Amino acid sequence: MDAPAIQDANLQGIYDMKEKFQIVFFIVLFVYLAILFAGGYVSVYPTYFAIPILAFLAIIAFGNFSEIYATAKLVFVVTFVLLILTLVAVTYVGVYLPMIVGSILALVGIIMLITRPREK
Repeated sequence: MDAPAIQDANLQGIYDMKEKFQIVFFIVLFVYLAILFAGGYVSVYPTYFAIPILAFLAIIAFGNFSEIYATAKLVFVVTFVLLILTLVAVTYVGVYLPMIVGSILALVGIIMLITRPREK
């Protein structure tokens, strides 16, 4: 095999993995939303795992290292929306949820500030 064919095969493998991670992202998202809005008492404990996992999956599934700002912005928006939905659906969140989500938002926000497009 020549070098371009190997490179094309590697890129196709990466795109296939991204598609699989996108499917996993949406499965986890829909399961999490089903847990939140199933009715009755909703424990906050699934949020401790679901929100960081969804942030991580968003990076892998939709991220692009050539556009770090856009990836960070996507993760920030997804995490913030999930936080709002969690606060609406869960009766008691405690102190750990703001610590977990706050850390993710702060880290991604700093990455957004560092990598923001410069004005010309």
